[in-house]
Amino acid sequence: MPTGDSVYRAFGERAGIERVVTRLIALYKIDPRLQPIFAAADDDRLRDLLIEQFCYITGGPCRYTGAD
Repeated sequence: MPTGDSVYRAFGERAGIERVVTRLIALYKIDPRLQPIFAAADDDRLRDLLIEQFCYITGGPCRYTGAD
């Protein structure tokens, strides 16, 4: 199992995570199976929280501020 921030660095740190999350949000917007699930979502807040969460779980320096 990776230790420290090696996974975070492998993702390209925050900039890489931002690219992944931005792409995920773009994909759910065009996928008719996912559109209803996220119809009421605040895209900016969702993006920010996903970036925080991915950063945190990959060992980055972020603090996740969303719901448990």
